[in-house]
Amino acid sequence: MPESPYRRIAKKWDELPMRCPRKGDDYSPAFLRYLEACFPAGEAEIVAVLEVSPRLKSAGQAAEELGLSPDRVAAVLRRLADSYLINRIGEGYALPLIANMINTLMLDEEKSDLAMLSARLYQEYFIRDGYFRYYEGGIRETPVMRAIAVNETVRARSETINIEIAEDVVGEAPEGTLTLTRCPCRSRTEKLGIRECKDKFPVASCLMMGMSGIYFQGEGRGRKVDPSEAKKYLREMAQLGLVLTTDNFRDPNHLVICACCGCCCSQTRGVTRWNHPLAVNRANFLPRFSEECVGCGTCAKRCVFKAITLVEKKARLDEKLCRGCGVCVLGCKKGAVKLEALEPARSQIFDTGRDLFRKIKAENHPAA
Repeated sequence: MPESPYRRIAKKWDELPMRCPRKGDDYSPAFLRYLEACFPAGEAEIVAVLEVSPRLKSAGQAAEELGLSPDRVAAVLRRLADSYLINRIGEGYALPLIANMINTLMLDEEKSDLAMLSARLYQEYFIRDGYFRYYEGGIRETPVMRAIAVNETVRARSETINIEIAEDVVGEAPEGTLTLTRCPCRSRTEKLGIRECKDKFPVASCLMMGMSGIYFQGEGRGRKVDPSEAKKYLREMAQLGLVLTTDNFRDPNHLVICACCGCCCSQTRGVTRWNHPLAVNRANFLPRFSEECVGCGTCAKRCVFKAITLVEKKARLDEKLCRGCGVCVLGCKKGAVKLEALEPARSQIFDTGRDLFRKIKAENHPAA
């Protein structure tokens, strides 16, 4: 019996470092149902011949491979690209990366039937079936994202820590690529009516940059911003209490800075909800409290990772839980806490994205 087009599509994602949502030794039935909803049967056969981005095929190439009418294939691919379910770059088409496939329908406020189904099925394949372990990086030790701080939280600057400061990551982004897009994680829980932080944080945005910024600008799915506006926005989000995270490598070609809460985010929830402590890499900072600490408890209340407690009316830090994000610093009205850089560094940050994903693939495909 021929393999279904949905399984052929899933197999292409499963060969990548972050794999495809699975349940036990097979693909997650909930994720396959999501694919069936996105790609009706006749169209799924066309989608199944595409490769994962950035490997592109033209409609003509896909039609020739399938032995179908080029006009029909082109119409299907255009419709799916217009619906953001596949990628389109120039005249070429590709399957999106798995993270984009999971999140694409969450980037708008619309509560379409497909978007609502996507949000509900995420609860099954991502959380209950445990896909978060792969999505958050290597299943043994390698997070795909890392915490970063804003400049004003750090006691002293040096060139050795610039990759861990949000303003510097923004400053290295290729010109014209900074783009704010709706946060898919809080958008998802908002659609489902289960957002715990509704009275605390806005849905807010992720800051796309580099190739991801170019892509979202081209699709009209984000708002282009200049570096000063992007830096101001990130400082505002950190001041509210959201944790800033970015790609776990040093190369200036970063793709995103997220502003994460502890109750909705697909990354931080690994730490806060799903007993996956390696879901977010630690920044190479620790908060240090001075004698001015009056034990008000604001820092403890703001800490997403529950790393701060009060002992005899003084803040005390559990260094193993701390991610070095600096959210505690921004809430202290007494100025009694600042981040200090750690020497030597406590966390590995990879030199390039290629190095990072090579390591993640080795962990997630142990038999390869």
